[in-house]
Amino acid sequence: MSVPVLEIFVRGTLTFLTLTAMLRLVGQRESGGLGITDVLLVVLVAEAASAGLTGDRLSSIPDGLLLVATVLLWSVVIDAVAYRWPEAA
Repeated sequence: MSVPVLEIFVRGTLTFLTLTAMLRLVGQRESGGLGITDVLLVVLVAEAASAGLTGDRLSSIPDGLLLVATVLLWSVVIDAVAYRWPEAA
């Protein structure tokens, strides 16, 4: 193994717990009501978080989490705009 087991465990734990907290703050959706934008959001979050899980340095964890927070922020903003002005969606 090229990366110590403890480092993999810490990276996974930090990423999982932080992503869980972020997704709880954004809100939950019903699984039967997932649209294409929800699927896109999941894919973007997974890709953004992967840098923190497999990065070569510890600073990649905050970088990945900041990127995830940015994606989630824009998701919330676009949902709020679409709710306020339905013709914008």
